[in-house]
Amino acid sequence: MSCHDGRGQLDPRFVHHFVVDHDRAQGAVDRLGDPRYAATAIDATNPQAIVDLARIEEADVILNACDPRLNPPIFQAAFEAGCTYIDMAATLSSPHPEKPHELTGVKLGDAQFEKAGDWEAKAGLSANEYMAEAVEEKIARESGDYDVPSFMDKRFSQIIDELKALSTNVASLEVVTVAGNDTIMNLTRGDSYLLDDDDGELASAP
Repeated sequence: MSCHDGRGQLDPRFVHHFVVDHDRAQGAVDRLGDPRYAATAIDATNPQAIVDLARIEEADVILNACDPRLNPPIFQAAFEAGCTYIDMAATLSSPHPEKPHELTGVKLGDAQFEKAGDWEAKAGLSANEYMAEAVEEKIARESGDYDVPSFMDKRFSQIIDELKALSTNVASLEVVTVAGNDTIMNLTRGDSYLLDDDDGELASAP
């Protein structure tokens, strides 16, 4: 129940990665030494067991790397648990029951594509809209123009505003300091705007 970025690096947006192939995964988890990784054993043919684990771990994503024969229960569990589903394969094909050599039977992924409408209704987002957003995000990530989460974005904006205000205050202080220094230097030299320029006497009011 995890995700890496395109370079195989741990994606920092995911705070916990749960690997359910226990015998092989525990060693990898131990070698990583990362508290965000954990391993457990689960019956992948039991959708409810997967749903229960996903809810206990508060999983956002289920990444299915199992044998494709296990795709239907894992796919269904992801739907029921409200998780994003990522698959390394697709549901298997099967021949036409009556004319296997003449007619197309069930194609790869058909069982999953048939559920697209259910997923769209649950997410409030059509498959086309989802794909468009996914493509836009991929382009943004690869171009380095990837938006940070909204909370962080607001925090950065707040920091930038504070820095701008500080810069303005520093600039104003600089003007006052320079003007004050000029006045002191003029008085030290005996110069004053109160003195008449010609005879050095105090100027009278006009």
